[in-house]
Amino acid sequence: MLEIAVGAGANFPYYDMAQVRLTAADFSPMMLKRAARIADELHMQVNLIESDIETLEFPEHSFDCVVSTLSLCGYDNPEQVLRNIRSWCRPDGRICLLEHGLGGNVFLKSAQHLLNPIARKMSGCHWNRDIVQIVKNSGLRIERMERYWGGMIHLIWARV
Repeated sequence: MLEIAVGAGANFPYYDMAQVRLTAADFSPMMLKRAARIADELHMQVNLIESDIETLEFPEHSFDCVVSTLSLCGYDNPEQVLRNIRSWCRPDGRICLLEHGLGGNVFLKSAQHLLNPIARKMSGCHWNRDIVQIVKNSGLRIERMERYWGGMIHLIWARV
């Protein structure tokens, strides 16, 4: 399993390490140090990789599952990141995404578009990305999707 943009390892407690060999990548050495501490506390063996996800390379079909949590907002080209994920995932593998993007109504979308320049400057995050369209444009096949918080939070299960 691969987790991209692992951050401080917040998802680690949810992995069944008896059944998972985890590789986790992030561009931040500080976050990876925190992730290493969490992995140690949980007695997990995790292969941590310091790399910008947009330049990360793996052989084709290296993973059974790829996980991304709240990362697509920060990439210059999120569709290319998802195409990379698609190539890294085995043909029968899964891609699990928890992302934020455009909400479900016109008022919320308008506010997100209006506030996006401020959010981008403050956090490097795009608040107004159409996550569903980005996933579809990447060539991934959405199997299941749930949306929360006015439609802004997207939980997506996809396949190659």
